[in-house]
Amino acid sequence: MDWTLICQGIAHPLAYHAIGQLRRIRRNQGLDEVILRRGGPEGPLPFPALAPVQILRDGVFWFSGVALQPPAAAGAGTGFAECRIVGPWWHLDSIVYQQGWNLPADPDDPASGLVVGQRSHLILGQSLLGQPLTLREQLIHILDYAIAAGAPFAHALGAEELAQTFPFDECKDLSCAEALRRVLRWVPDARLWFDYAEETPTLHLTRRAAAVAKTFPCGELHSLAVSARHDLNLQGVVLKYERLHRSGDLSWQSVETERFPSGVAENQPRVLVLTVELAGVRSHYLSQRVRTETIAPDSAAWWQGHLPALAQLPTNSLQILEHSRGSTLPRELVEGAIAGWMDVSVEADLARATIAYDGTDGTEVHSQEVAVPLRATDALSRTYSRLESFLGQEVAPQGLAQLLYECLSQVPYEGTLSWEDGAPRDISLAWSVNLSGGRTEWEEMGGEVQECEEEVESGRVTLRFGPPAQLGLDRLIRLARANRGRGTPRESYGRVSGQGEDLPLPELGPLGQGQLGAASYGKLLLTGGADATISLDANSIERAGLVLQPREEDVVEDGVLKKRLSIASQPYAADAAGGGEG
Repeated sequence: MDWTLICQGIAHPLAYHAIGQLRRIRRNQGLDEVILRRGGPEGPLPFPALAPVQILRDGVFWFSGVALQPPAAAGAGTGFAECRIVGPWWHLDSIVYQQGWNLPADPDDPASGLVVGQRSHLILGQSLLGQPLTLREQLIHILDYAIAAGAPFAHALGAEELAQTFPFDECKDLSCAEALRRVLRWVPDARLWFDYAEETPTLHLTRRAAAVAKTFPCGELHSLAVSARHDLNLQGVVLKYERLHRSGDLSWQSVETERFPSGVAENQPRVLVLTVELAGVRSHYLSQRVRTETIAPDSAAWWQGHLPALAQLPTNSLQILEHSRGSTLPRELVEGAIAGWMDVSVEADLARATIAYDGTDGTEVHSQEVAVPLRATDALSRTYSRLESFLGQEVAPQGLAQLLYECLSQVPYEGTLSWEDGAPRDISLAWSVNLSGGRTEWEEMGGEVQECEEEVESGRVTLRFGPPAQLGLDRLIRLARANRGRGTPRESYGRVSGQGEDLPLPELGPLGQGQLGAASYGKLLLTGGADATISLDANSIERAGLVLQPREEDVVEDGVLKKRLSIASQPYAADAAGGGEG
């Protein structure tokens, strides 16, 4: 056979690079690789790290990939170096998958309109319009994303393949390879494998029913190991779609059951029962309780209720000489808060009045200005509510129980076959393996090819078949385990709308009661036990311009000069009209 290696567009025979051993391993949903062994320390290096490499056999493409590392010297005295070329699955492992999300064009202005941005926060199974994707559509989106990011392969998924939808799956920061495997958890018999017969490798998807059956005589095999896994054969699949619905303060659960075959009992061995959480109805109501009272600035009782200093006066002794307001809205907000969605008016208001009253100590106040800040409104005392958002329930996938049953209802056979006769065997991962000349049940066992290893120099070919180990299945137990970590998607609404589901909070509460604003008291009367009274009456100061405030003064105590603070006015000169000192 004639072998040619092409690196960065330059072709040389393998002998040019002193390559004497060649081994190729191809895997389902895994990293294909070619391992080259180069004898002797001298001669040109085959290729630099991450360089594109192609290998041809008799002029036909046999493998394409990138050099994962330059040749590395082996242990002392071995006389060879080994290097690897890895297939396109390496790119799927290396590229983080992202999806488009509708996001505000201006992050500081949620009302600025939406633009599509990429995020590694994923809702697998959902389109950007919020609609369910089929398994095939989601797989193609992942593959196309990887190709657009530079992965050197094409794909050929059949148009009729995997038309079932599947539950939305919210996750973060997955490589394209991880995303593919996560989707294919719902299709345990699916095989993703690369065909290297063309210059650009092509990714294919094969399921058991579409596999090409191949029968090998047992007598031609160098080694053989086969086991039937009756313990992994399912009798039925029951999917229980649970939804938690929320509407205002109410919440309730519903369960929708899909089973295949239709009459299978779920309380028997070898029946797969999976609980799948789906998003339920979510209706958000905004609710706010408010209490209001009529604003009555012409009422003495109203002023006493707002100014505690007036509360001890007899109501009939308080007179409203004149009053005014800054707003015409009829009521004040006493409890609760006002939000924009409540469709009511609200204004900051300042009620003013000039009052006269008889003090409890017998003094008379003839003219006193008072003021109270208010939150004026036309709202009534009631609970306001409004439907803020409504999201319908996530639709349960149809036919998913049947799909899982078809994947898991046959007895899987697993094992290895090997040949060492040196004959070329172009084994495909699209095959299912049968054996003749052995046990009767092997003739139609349909073993699913998962891996093929070819050692060119020795002529040894090893084929491994059975359930796909990389899906984490020991079918019944491990598939159930894989589903446990999946929760209800919480951001599926936000991906489409560009908004979160946070509720707007009320903004305007009542202003503090009893505040005076721009008003001032003419008299302050403090009372205590045993009829003790402190009276500060500004009307008793007959001189203009005096201000009583804390002042520092000198005093002599026990022959020592000290200081103290007293409430006093500034000094002023005594005269006939003054009548005393400050």
